[in-house]
Amino acid sequence: MPRQAYQFDFGDSANQPLALQGEAINGRLDVEHKRLTMANINLTNADIALQAGINLDFSPSKHLALAADVSVHDVSRVERYLSLMALSPKLVAYLDSGLQAGKIDQAQVVWHGALSDFPYHDSSGVFQAEFTLQQGNFKFQPNWPAVSELTLSALFENALMDLHIDHGMLGDVVVDGARVSIPQLGKESLLKVEAEITADAQAATEVINNSSLKGSVGATLKVVQIKQPIGVDLDLAIPLYKGGKQLIKGQVKLDNNPIYIASPGLQLNNVTGQVSFVNQLIEAKDINAKLFEQPLTFNVKTGKQNQNFALNINMGGRWDFDTLPSKLHNPMSSTYSGKLDWDGALTMIFDPSGYSLQMSASSDLLGVALDLPSPYRKSAVEPKKLRADLIGDNKQSSLSIKLGQDVEFWGALIPKMVATWHFTM
Repeated sequence: MPRQAYQFDFGDSANQPLALQGEAINGRLDVEHKRLTMANINLTNADIALQAGINLDFSPSKHLALAADVSVHDVSRVERYLSLMALSPKLVAYLDSGLQAGKIDQAQVVWHGALSDFPYHDSSGVFQAEFTLQQGNFKFQPNWPAVSELTLSALFENALMDLHIDHGMLGDVVVDGARVSIPQLGKESLLKVEAEITADAQAATEVINNSSLKGSVGATLKVVQIKQPIGVDLDLAIPLYKGGKQLIKGQVKLDNNPIYIASPGLQLNNVTGQVSFVNQLIEAKDINAKLFEQPLTFNVKTGKQNQNFALNINMGGRWDFDTLPSKLHNPMSSTYSGKLDWDGALTMIFDPSGYSLQMSASSDLLGVALDLPSPYRKSAVEPKKLRADLIGDNKQSSLSIKLGQDVEFWGALIPKMVATWHFTM
């Protein structure tokens, strides 16, 4: 056939006829064996360039042998061609919405097998497309930010899709090495995303706040504000069919990070440990930190309370009054000395109007001497209960401190207003 323009109409397999310019093609039709062979197919248009060789057997099995090199100039227009690559309609729709920008210089496509047996679950044939996407922009889920500045290595093999991110940016987070895959294409295809990331904590928080985790993990990070780089492992399983439930798992690794607890306003330093999350639930055990330069260990767990999101923190530590920072010095500092163990808990409930909180801490004061007038004097070996409670919400809160049955203090705290205090002995 001479050099000419072609228009291919694939019916329901493509949403519109494809116009391509073709170079001269030499082919051989074996009528006796019902076989067509063409070794030098060259087709181009503004979107793609294709070089291919084909051997098609027209016997009842309709066996195809194809080898092709394909260049794609703009992947945002690739949907009309994906539908011709034996990909399922759902996968074509997913790739069409996900591939927003980029180019493919040379994709290798191989097909060898009976057309009726695709996708070759019995290994009787193979369909394989392999390529590298450059200068790409890929939105792997509608409710997550797109990966930009993307270089991606892709493999489609029979019922498998495997995408490896050689380089990419998720917001300001580098996601090199992440993997996006569909292990088995079918009626209930599952999208898997796996990544091991080291990122600035604030950049990672920004990504979460622009994702489906904003209302859960994002709400927690608004209160628990992490600074400096963190390690993040992500394992996402997202159904591409109606009725499926997504599973978003991950771990955050902290290594001497500073963390600010926005309410009630506590600065933690040298925070070390591992935080895990499964969908909206967060859990951390035996996290070590420094509070007022004193050792602290705490556990974190989130969950649902009625219809609202709840954050629970259990904590404990040991204070040495001789090494407390100067900002905690007060007119009563000379009246106490020694070391004490303490424990406490913080509960926060987030609702549409803001949050409510309840925090408590207590100690038996063993190891602490109180140099106060009788009957408030106490030796270091004598136990005496000390308890502090903070209750409130994002508008106001109240603090009470009680020492045994003898001393009680309470105060009301309202932002931008003068606090009210009451002291009883």
